[in-house]
Amino acid sequence: MVIFVGAQCSFFSKKFLIIKKILFIFCFMIFSSFNLFAADLKEEINDNNLFDLINDTSLYILFFDVDQADAAFIITPEKKYFLIDAGNWGAGEFVIAPILKKLNINTIDKFFISHPHGDHHGGAYYLLSNFNVKELIDAGIITTAEKYKEILDLCISKKIGYSVPLSNSVVYEEPDLEIICLQNNEKYLHDLGLNESSMILMLKYKNFKAIFTGDVETEGEHYLLNHTIHNIEADIIKVPHHGSITSSTDDFINAVKPKVGVISIGYRNYFNHPSAKTIKRYKEIGTKIYRTDYNGHILIKTDGDSFSVIYQLKDRYKTKEIKNVLEEISKLIWQEKKYGEAIKVLNSIYDSAPENPEINSRLGYALYCDSQFTEAEKYLLKAIELNPQDFYARINISKIYELNNLPEKAIKYLEEAVKLERHGRKMEDLYKKIEELKERLSK
Repeated sequence: MVIFVGAQCSFFSKKFLIIKKILFIFCFMIFSSFNLFAADLKEEINDNNLFDLINDTSLYILFFDVDQADAAFIITPEKKYFLIDAGNWGAGEFVIAPILKKLNINTIDKFFISHPHGDHHGGAYYLLSNFNVKELIDAGIITTAEKYKEILDLCISKKIGYSVPLSNSVVYEEPDLEIICLQNNEKYLHDLGLNESSMILMLKYKNFKAIFTGDVETEGEHYLLNHTIHNIEADIIKVPHHGSITSSTDDFINAVKPKVGVISIGYRNYFNHPSAKTIKRYKEIGTKIYRTDYNGHILIKTDGDSFSVIYQLKDRYKTKEIKNVLEEISKLIWQEKKYGEAIKVLNSIYDSAPENPEINSRLGYALYCDSQFTEAEKYLLKAIELNPQDFYARINISKIYELNNLPEKAIKYLEEAVKLERHGRKMEDLYKKIEELKERLSK
């Protein structure tokens, strides 16, 4: 976009020349504050297969729905493939890998891990083991976490390239496109913790820009603002730290001026992310917010001049009716043990939200508790299909298979549940149950 502001004036009139310059500078400042040089935004809801839309030489960014975790995939016009973070335990196998296989993608050219927390590298080991990964790009943070050391050891054994980029360095280029590491491996931030040390990346394609922020918080944001040599205005921001109250400061948001913010979170997560105050700060500057818990996988498509935000699910959990029903169901199932009544309530709204994984999961559980095992199996399997990281649906369906004397199937889903391990869960009981079923199978 070319903007010209001027006034007709005599060539010899210094007065009008001065006025012309003042008007130009004033208008330029106003236009810049609204980020009008950025790409234009369109929004689409696609009821079919979202991944069928990835079919031309546009630039694509896919924000995976990986529950309370982060993972984003970039497909460049020259068909280079970059992954930024890999979600939680199990996300690599149950979410990311199946989607990449649908897209006939077997190679990851660059695999960025923003920082060594499990909700960012949990799926990495599986992907490094099962895909042709050419280079792992690391935050360079020293950690004693065993699972992260296993990732680094795997890179050595498979001779996968490894690098730790410096702040303000270009890590990839192709015509009209570059990926810049805005901030990484800063000792001052290392001393403040893993989140603050997150690698921050910027993708630039013609007039389009996107910024990926890991879990950076207040200090890391301020450090970037004070030390970067780049203009960090962007059309898209991967909202820092799942939209927590400890990130997305006013100064940072006003520097980025995003048209769109994507928050990667799990529904009703333990941390109460995102913070309502954080959402308000973005909305105050006109940023449109998309959330993986409400919208599922979120696809960005751009030709560098305009971009589209495409998703399949609109407000998956957000309608008041569904929220109220889920709260009522929680009480009926876990407090009052009124399974028959819970089944009636869930069936009454099922047709209005058949793709809601939470409703399928809870209906399956209520049916299991009511000893309606065949029906329960149907809904639990659908819950897992809709939310491949549903830990409890796997536990419940394994109980059905155990009761029906199908130990092989029970073991399969228990082993998948183990792969979806999360903080605070007692996994010892699962391991014992798996061993018990394997013993029964061997007799």
